[in-house]
Amino acid sequence: MTNGAGLTQKGGMEIEIGLMSFYKLWDSALIPQP
Repeated sequence: MTNGAGLTQKGGMEIEIGLMSFYKLWDSALIPQP
């Protein structure tokens, strides 16, 4: 998921962390957890 095009390493890491947390929230919202 890393894409260093025009991004600093710190910015890229922050974007990846944001996407990962977003997808985790989306998965938990779509898939009911026991």
